[in-house]
Amino acid sequence: MSTRNLVRSSRRLEINHILCRICNFETLLEAIDKMPPHLRATCVLDVEEYLQTGCLELLAYNGWWNGFELSSLYDAFKKRVWL
Repeated sequence: MSTRNLVRSSRRLEINHILCRICNFETLLEAIDKMPPHLRATCVLDVEEYLQTGCLELLAYNGWWNGFELSSLYDAFKKRVWL
């Protein structure tokens, strides 16, 4: 595994730890907003990549996606100027 993939994998673990128990959309956005920039960027990039490619590997890495409509989440990212 390349260094880049190791870093992204490590960041995904941190993101999952932060977001795994959140069930409310607004609470989720607030938690993402409070993340350090490098974690927020990984979060946003993973959602964007999944919506564009449908890569099933990303589903395995991002368990916190369960219960959330990713296209709505991506739209919220755009409104919050995270892109």
